[in-house]
Amino acid sequence: LFPAISYDVTITLDGRQQFGDVLQQLQDKHEWLESVRIVDTYSGKPLPLGSHNVTLRFTYRAPDKTLTEGEVKPVHEKIVSLI
Repeated sequence: LFPAISYDVTITLDGRQQFGDVLQQLQDKHEWLESVRIVDTYSGKPLPLGSHNVTLRFTYRAPDKTLTEGEVKPVHEKIVSLI
């Protein structure tokens, strides 16, 4: 396996949004996106009642080469913009 590049992103979900819906939006968005998983959650002050922060770890890996930051960063930014 070639090395992976990972990024953590924290998003705020209100009481109407479900994490499963967010994951469904992200599935199969790019061949390099190996996984998206929850690494932390938080609810409480200063977030509004019913809202919570979810920190997601996005892991990217190519099957045939070592990816560079310059290759992955634009892909990651495009995927995160879908949330």
